[in-house]
Amino acid sequence: MKRIVFFLCTLLCANVLLAQDFWNGTLHYYIANGTATVYGYDYSAHPTNIVIPSTVTYEGITYSVTAIGDYAFEDCWNLTTITIPNSVTAIGWYAFNGCSALTTVTIPYSVTFIGDYAFNGCSALTSVYIPNSVTSIGDYAFTSCWSLTSVTIPNSVTSFGDYAFGWCHSLTSVTIGNSVTSIGDYAFYNCESLTSLTIGNSVTSIGGSAFQNCSSLTSVTIPNSVTSIGQYAFGWCSSLTSVTIPNSVTSIGKSAFKGCSSLTTVTIGNSVTSIGGSAFGGCSSLQNVTCLATTPPTLKDNNVFPNPNTATLTVPCGTLEAYYTSDWSMFFLGRIEEDCSGLEDAEFAELSVYPNPTRGKVSLSQAIEKIEVIDLSGKTLQTYENANEINIEALPAGVYHLRLTIEDKTTTRKVIKE
Repeated sequence: MKRIVFFLCTLLCANVLLAQDFWNGTLHYYIANGTATVYGYDYSAHPTNIVIPSTVTYEGITYSVTAIGDYAFEDCWNLTTITIPNSVTAIGWYAFNGCSALTTVTIPYSVTFIGDYAFNGCSALTSVYIPNSVTSIGDYAFTSCWSLTSVTIPNSVTSFGDYAFGWCHSLTSVTIGNSVTSIGDYAFYNCESLTSLTIGNSVTSIGGSAFQNCSSLTSVTIPNSVTSIGQYAFGWCSSLTSVTIPNSVTSIGKSAFKGCSSLTTVTIGNSVTSIGGSAFGGCSSLQNVTCLATTPPTLKDNNVFPNPNTATLTVPCGTLEAYYTSDWSMFFLGRIEEDCSGLEDAEFAELSVYPNPTRGKVSLSQAIEKIEVIDLSGKTLQTYENANEINIEALPAGVYHLRLTIEDKTTTRKVIKE
């Protein structure tokens, strides 16, 4: 029993020696493991300018100041400038949360970590330089920094958290470095002035609502590294006019581009297998949709695209029937076309089909080995061989596709029957 009591007393004394706090001027410090952390200040002093020293002396011993602790300067409303020394490696959670008068911050190259809510609510902050020593930016780190105009995420950062720059209403330009692998949920939510966006080529996932309500964003280039686009990722980006989903993407989340009312052109890569509900719902200006997938991606509900809409869907050569017999046909009935341009040979270079529209007979400017007349459901209605004329007089008025084959090369032409 005595041994246990002695052990506990020894452990307690060791902790006292390893962890102590003290004041030095207006700053409160915590000492542990041979280094000092700033974890408070004198509220009654109402400081406007704070200079954190690189070292501090306590009881004759000098310690390196290596961190700004959690909540250290929270709600320091009068603070306008802060000087952080090169000895600091971490800025803790809520460190400057609510410092609404803080206008500039220079983060030294020694810092590797910026914690959750570190600069949340610093509404007067106009600029912040994030050095390439930083590897992690926490959730809500710069949320509601309303005056912040531009941000560059350096190549050293591999991830930044949810809402990291949410509600930065004045933010116009964002550059995300080439080491970032994921963009957190709501990362730039409601950055309504954002016009310029560069996403690094290591990003594999774009989180839910990451750029939702970025209403000034007119274009976005999604790099080939991205495999998934989260729900509402670009929802209500009302100035966005065109989007290309790269071939690396396999899934597009629910409402990913919902409400992008200026979106006219969409290209969907060949690896996409599923598109979430309302992914392009409310995209009332859609004119051209190109889907490069040879197997029609699964549509998660009946609102993936506006219904009805007047956009034309272009699909890979030889897949017309597959798309017409899938759920895609409900959105693009009568407006699905094959792109066989990559397969066309010299045989098709001067090919013409006339008259078009027609009341019955259709002539082709050259003989075709095989001609298939296909309706909008993808069903083959007529087949001709070695012919340069067909007759669709018996077919109902409407739109039909002619699939034309010469020496295993295929192209299509659209014909309107009056």
